[in-house]
Amino acid sequence: METVRYYQRRGLITEPARPRGGVRRYTADDADRLRFIKRAQAMGFALAEVENLLKLRTHRSCRATRELAQAKLDIVTARIRDFTRCARNSSFSLLAATQIPKILAAPHGSACKSGESR
Repeated sequence: METVRYYQRRGLITEPARPRGGVRRYTADDADRLRFIKRAQAMGFALAEVENLLKLRTHRSCRATRELAQAKLDIVTARIRDFTRCARNSSFSLLAATQIPKILAAPHGSACKSGESR
């Protein structure tokens, strides 16, 4: 609930009227907007970027929305490429650190599993 109030303070969603002593009632549009915010965050958009997307969504500016989304996609694609490169290097480093010393220290053929050959 605190997250919803934070979004209200930031102007991302409107605060509904609250009847005296009652519970706030959110509309279906409020729920859609909240889902949009959470989906955008899950895709890596910061709240400031989400705010811009929401403004564009309201003004139906498809071109600007596509440009923002493409810029984010380019960033995410570059991160994936970097993570993949690091994972490959880390896997090799891990293999080198754990297996190669054992193979080098073992008598010829004993480091291989039974039925395998070097």
